[in-house]
Amino acid sequence: MSKGSKGTGKIIAIAALGLVLAIGGKAISAPLEIDSRSKQRIDGLYSDNLEAAQFFQQGVSLYRRNKFGEAERALREAVRFDPRMAIAYYLLGNSLLAQNRMQDAIAQYQQATALDPNLTEAYYNLGIAFYRAESWDAAAEEFQKAISFDPNFAPAYYNLGLTLDSQGRSFEATDYYRRAIELDPNNARAYNNLGLIVARQGDPEEAIALLETAVTADPDLAIAHYQLGLLYARGGELEAALDSLETAVDIEPSNAAAQYNLGLVLLNLDEPGAATERFERALALNPNQDEIYEKIGAARLQAGNSGGAIESLEIALNRQPGNYKLHYNLGLAYQKEERFDEALDQYQRALQLNPNSAEALYNAGIALHRSEQSQTAIGPLQRARSLFQQQGDLEKSEEVRQYLEEIVLPAVQPPAREEESEKVPEEAPEES
Repeated sequence: MSKGSKGTGKIIAIAALGLVLAIGGKAISAPLEIDSRSKQRIDGLYSDNLEAAQFFQQGVSLYRRNKFGEAERALREAVRFDPRMAIAYYLLGNSLLAQNRMQDAIAQYQQATALDPNLTEAYYNLGIAFYRAESWDAAAEEFQKAISFDPNFAPAYYNLGLTLDSQGRSFEATDYYRRAIELDPNNARAYNNLGLIVARQGDPEEAIALLETAVTADPDLAIAHYQLGLLYARGGELEAALDSLETAVDIEPSNAAAQYNLGLVLLNLDEPGAATERFERALALNPNQDEIYEKIGAARLQAGNSGGAIESLEIALNRQPGNYKLHYNLGLAYQKEERFDEALDQYQRALQLNPNSAEALYNAGIALHRSEQSQTAIGPLQRARSLFQQQGDLEKSEEVRQYLEEIVLPAVQPPAREEESEKVPEEAPEES
């Protein structure tokens, strides 16, 4: 190695793709509207009270035009004139649900089912209101009632599965998701949620098949593309992971987790420039994720931007003091900038945290030699060689031996004959 060479060791970016399946993104099926199951009831409704009938029809008209506040007022007038109109309470509950007034909506649905125990859609929407209020047990009970009245009610099976899933009752939820898929083979979210459960249960092949079906059923379902990308990455299928994660962020650019994990995949595909861009987008979306600074630093270092790497890694160390990888990578960045004293300080800090790091010892030896401390470099290099041997990395051990014997020792013990020049390779050995 020449003294002017900038060669350094391996960047510690990611030991492995430690991607974790997300549990978010599971949407509940939409409430039933008046133009579906309840249309015939509404169109055929008559009240003995003229005022109640007029206010009811006014409320229906306003509701259909998404004027939920005005619809609420008209429907309240309708039930004031005729308190026995179950369908009016149901539509009043819908109007309140659309305004995210869960407790009020719950009260109206309960009144509707008390007046008409066969009003299936009211049980279903009541379940949705309870779910949104995070009253899981109550939601599950209402979806069960809806299913009891209509055993082929696919959305109720899906929502019941989702409710049980939200309670951590994944085994039970599986049966309801599968039944929802049987009744509605195009329910992309059922495939997605079932795929996540199956993946957690240790069957990645079926999980991938389910998620692939999900994105076929709904190509715009970003969460399914994202989860599929994570599963591909965990299985080492990085190109497939890249395609899925890129699709996920194209559909949903604001998904910070997808941007971050796409960066990890790109970094593992040796595309540090593209990885840096994704990490920076993730950071803009989620400035409080400390780990992103670490990954930006590693990506910049891998791309040859050692100055930018130093900036990011120093921020990361301020946020995560005592992180071995950060000290080590910061040492590499300083070394590439030929700031050897600072590099050595970081290697020493890394070795305090991990005394048996052969990589840190090796690069500390390189930094010592390059800063005119060849005699001091011998000890760390010998120790690094011994550790590589113990780890079974004979290739690396041989690399250190060659560096020590062909570069460092001749600098400490010059040749006896003056006419022999120091043997200096053009490139410094780099860690693989």
